Amino acid sequence: MSPKNRTVRVAPFAAEVASSFVVCAALALLDVQAELLRFLPWDIFGVVYDPQLAFLTVLFINLAVLFAPTYEGLSGGAYNNPSVYFVRYAVGDVGAVATIRGAVASTLGHVLAFAALARAVTVYPGYFPGKTPIVPVVPAGTMRQAALAEAAVSASNFIFAGLAPTMFPAAIVPAIGSAFYVGTAIVEGCKYSCGYMNPATVIASHVVAGDFTSPEAVRAMAPYALGSALAVIVVWFVSKFVVGEPKSAKKAKAQGKAAARAVSAARDRAAKVTNVKAKKIAKKKTQKVA
Repeated sequence: MSPKNRTVRVAPFAAEVASSFVVCAALALLDVQAELLRFLPWDIFGVVYDPQLAFLTVLFINLAVLFAPTYEGLSGGAYNNPSVYFVRYAVGDVGAVATIRGAVASTLGHVLAFAALARAVTVYPGYFPGKTPIVPVVPAGTMRQAALAEAAVSASNFIFAGLAPTMFPAAIVPAIGSAFYVGTAIVEGCKYSCGYMNPATVIASHVVAGDFTSPEAVRAMAPYALGSALAVIVVWFVSKFVVGEPKSAKKAKAQGKAAARAVSAARDRAAKVTNVKAKKIAKKKTQKVA
């Protein structure tokens, strides 16, 4: 939702890989985190443990931490999601080379995280209570349904993320963004795509499973890639034709153009004065010679 200024910081390749690894591992272990909540003394508070509510709670907490400026600073500004890089490119914040590099790094980080987790769960199952098997992500709906669902979840979250800083105090924006995503996840309810909003997660699950080139795997991954592409187009359209540039950006741009015109005019005047002086000097020299 920002003007084309190419000033947004992009994390180095290694930082993006490391950060995506952490983010993917954290979210892949949501079921373990939810299971650990079971051991808290809920009866003291008169609360009955609800697995679904526990899962949504740890999802909210994880996202709030990962969206926070503190983690962003620690990760070097990593986006942890190829779709975010393409959205940033579409609105003019990031160049093409940085976008491709970031998308590759993020996907690699997810693949490494799934591979490490699959190995750890196999070797040390006792340390991962409640961990469900790591299997390739497959949409529940048809290609069209899953792609549209993924596009709707992704676009709405990206647009909200762009508008939230202008609507809420900075201190609560990470929590608000997390709550918004949890809300969209509840609405989608895994009826069609589960609203992963990150094609790297889906791709990594198939890569680690050892099958990401078969027709079945491609059909399973396609809705997430298509959904992300549609979301990027929607965000670009909203940014360009609905939200547009902030008034401050337009004012700064207008001032910049005015300043450029003033400088150009001053140069023209200086050039004219110099030419006049040069002509006068040449005339005087000619008269002296004559």
